[in-house]
Amino acid sequence: MRGYSQCAKSLYHNVKSQVVRSIHKNLNTLLMSSKRRQYSAEFKAQVVLQLLSGEKTSSELCRIHTLHSSLLNRWRKEFLAHASSIFESQNNDDNAEAKIAQLERLVGQLTLQLEIAKKASLSLHLTKNGRW
Repeated sequence: MRGYSQCAKSLYHNVKSQVVRSIHKNLNTLLMSSKRRQYSAEFKAQVVLQLLSGEKTSSELCRIHTLHSSLLNRWRKEFLAHASSIFESQNNDDNAEAKIAQLERLVGQLTLQLEIAKKASLSLHLTKNGRW
């Protein structure tokens, strides 16, 4: 009986060590062969807004989305650094729309002037040839 128990323990430890080695080997292979994950801008913004609003803590977000805390902190810093550009782009859009309207009016005026010049040129050409 005693020998059987010793044999079972030995077998258990051998199997356990083989399983652990296999897991480590597979994990290392997986980690070494995996490519970097890429996240969309929308995903980054959503995660950072959850952090800034206090909806979830940094550690919760990192755990849920399997992110490293330094990556989340970098996203947060980038978000805050570029937040003011959101309002600047609205001003630029308003200026662009005003400029487009002005250019469209100018195109209309130039088209009208071109039509008048064509008619004037045609009537000058006809009077020179004596056909009119």
